[in-house]
Amino acid sequence: MIKVLFALFTVSALLLRTAAADFRMSPSCGGSRIAAGELPERDAALRTVRRFYEEYLAAWEGDRRKQEEVCERYVARSLREEIRAAQAAGLDYDPYVQAQDCGPETLARLRVECDSADCSRCRVFLWDGWRRACREVVVRAVCGAQGYRIAAIEDPNLPGGVSGADATRAGEACGRCSPGAGEFGCRGPESMMTMEHDELKELLDRLHDKYDRPEFIADDPICVPHRYAGRNDREIAGFLAATIAWGNRKAIVRSGLRMMQCMDDAPADFVRNASDRELDLLASYAHRTFNGGDLRDFVLALRRFETEWGGVGAFFEAQYARLGDLPAVLAAFRCEFFRAEHAARCEKHLSSVERGAACKRLCMYLRWMVRHDDRGVDFGEWRGIPMSALRLPLDVHAAAVGRALGLLRRRRNDWRAVEEVTAALRAFDPRDPVRYDYALFGAGIDGYLN
Repeated sequence: MIKVLFALFTVSALLLRTAAADFRMSPSCGGSRIAAGELPERDAALRTVRRFYEEYLAAWEGDRRKQEEVCERYVARSLREEIRAAQAAGLDYDPYVQAQDCGPETLARLRVECDSADCSRCRVFLWDGWRRACREVVVRAVCGAQGYRIAAIEDPNLPGGVSGADATRAGEACGRCSPGAGEFGCRGPESMMTMEHDELKELLDRLHDKYDRPEFIADDPICVPHRYAGRNDREIAGFLAATIAWGNRKAIVRSGLRMMQCMDDAPADFVRNASDRELDLLASYAHRTFNGGDLRDFVLALRRFETEWGGVGAFFEAQYARLGDLPAVLAAFRCEFFRAEHAARCEKHLSSVERGAACKRLCMYLRWMVRHDDRGVDFGEWRGIPMSALRLPLDVHAAAVGRALGLLRRRRNDWRAVEEVTAALRAFDPRDPVRYDYALFGAGIDGYLN
């Protein structure tokens, strides 16, 4: 009898120990179930990834150099170089978070798990305030001469970063048609992709009508050129505001207005007539990676367009009349822009369509200056370019909504994706396909990605 009781006690203790281990490694506690022999490796990889994201997100609103220092400590040099190359080619979001911006809530809700089958593969769950759900980023941490480093990110927009799962999918469901999901309810990507043409057009039209209105202006970068009535002021203010249009929209607006203050709130006159001393005063300006030196080089490049072409708009209209092809016009503009003397580092702020970049900021700028309707948001100053020639400004948000709606299948957010989604939108409005930029923006706001 004593032997039986002792055996039962031993089995019970073993079961309790196993249950406790499973609890410690459960996803709710930031881990996943793994074999006992993998524990040290798993802990090292998980600790590296967690510490990186804690420090990286904590430095988000501070000095950009602080984030770079964090990357040097935790990210392999090969991955850092790959990301710099992608950003120089036009990547307009932060691949570490796979978004343009993060808020304090992202750090507060940070969750990191290790893959149960591969302890070097970590899943990072980041709160996305724009879509009100978690976004999953998958990274790999491997051991090298300096210890564990993050060596790869599964992101289709990075060379070699294509993963088997959609890197932009939401990590947590919000519930179908939950309160606050928007006036159209909340539908999953699967149901959106099966919508009929007429049903999808009705949705896009309703969202366009909701967001293409003057109330949209105040919180959008387009409010910067809306401060001015003259065409040349709008062209210059709009181009510079579009150039810095990545990240938090409120921060973009603040930086854009501060930029106009640096130019005496008279952008066209400043570009034409600023003295060397006045240009030197731009050195204190900074918006994320766009600094005062970049602004000075951009002002001098714009001065060439004013003196040699009569303005940026005159150049675009003349080139479209000559070439009749918007990608060729974008390529010609970038080539002409950098004919002025400039530092090589500022070239990353103007994407190259010839390298396959999505050119989101240039496409957005052209939408502002070319589109014309009775809504009062876009300016319609450049009538020499037809609205049908415009391309969708494709950022990470518009791409995610486009895929959810079945308008975009390509995984990379590059120029081929821009052409694909714009062609799909032309089926709903051949004359003005880019008006649905408002619809894709509104679909994200109204919860269609959840």
